[in-house]
Amino acid sequence: MRALPEKNKNPSFDYDWLARLAVEATQEEGLSATPGALKKRIKRLQVGLPAEDEFVAILTWLGKCTLIHRLDQMQMPPTSWNRYYIPDLLVVFNYENREIPVLIEVKTGKKQSLSLKAQQVEGMRRYAELLQLPLLIAWKFSSMRVWSLFELDHLSHAVKNYNISFNIAQQQNLMGLLAGDFLFKLRAGAGVHFVYKKLKKIREARCGEGRSEAWHVVLEKAYFSNGDGSPVETVGPELGYLILTSETEEYARVDEAHIYDGLRVPESEPFNWAHRVLETLLKWPLYEQQVSWRKILREGRLPIECSKMRESAQKGIPEKIVRFIFDILPHKRPLFLSD
Repeated sequence: MRALPEKNKNPSFDYDWLARLAVEATQEEGLSATPGALKKRIKRLQVGLPAEDEFVAILTWLGKCTLIHRLDQMQMPPTSWNRYYIPDLLVVFNYENREIPVLIEVKTGKKQSLSLKAQQVEGMRRYAELLQLPLLIAWKFSSMRVWSLFELDHLSHAVKNYNISFNIAQQQNLMGLLAGDFLFKLRAGAGVHFVYKKLKKIREARCGEGRSEAWHVVLEKAYFSNGDGSPVETVGPELGYLILTSETEEYARVDEAHIYDGLRVPESEPFNWAHRVLETLLKWPLYEQQVSWRKILREGRLPIECSKMRESAQKGIPEKIVRFIFDILPHKRPLFLSD
């Protein structure tokens, strides 16, 4: 295949990504595969590889890794495929001033349980034993946008497959202990507020038993408030992001001279993982439905730092904006973390 002329190259298009998909699809389907079979395989890879990119971006942002390496090179000889299954990533965590290397297989799904084929699980286990490295599973429960990271041994062997429920995966979750993730809960009533001064009425119309109005306005004031509704002047950008990316409810009211609206944390605000803030932040500015994790990683443009966001969250406790911060530990501490 001839190289594209330099003038036709699109710097925003990832040709390495396209080549990787094509090569991996051909490797799995064989050189004699039909175009239709290759197309289906590429679509399947497009589902799996962005999940890897997202998890790599999250680990990078959380800041507890010294190395993340994809294990996506060609596996030879072909007879090894019957015995070994290569996980997706080699990750080195910085844990208590020690470097802890682990293997990680990345999965995603919408169901409340994860199921892996026995051949895949046993192949990964043999590979991990061969290298004498711990083997972990990273699983994103897509419906809740929550990642779990747990040891392979927490999977239970059913009739054919190995399974784990979302509840068990969260109980044994290592995202906090190893990766530096944390849970937080905001105070109900905390929020962001906008005060607009009315300048000139544009139009007025009846709306049922009431009426609707349109005004030219100017923003007079914008501020954050704590759970008591009191304005807080010391909210930095990181603490503001926690409010703006959490589940909030809108409100609006009008008087003779002003229009008031904003977002407030409801009474039912759930606990939130820090890693979910990252995804929301990346979608929020342009209201994007999908995040181009590969492009973000390539350009190195992850927003803020998780450590600074945590510091701001801690400062938000005496300000009555944050209610709780939790460091979640697994029910069973992994043996590989022992001294």
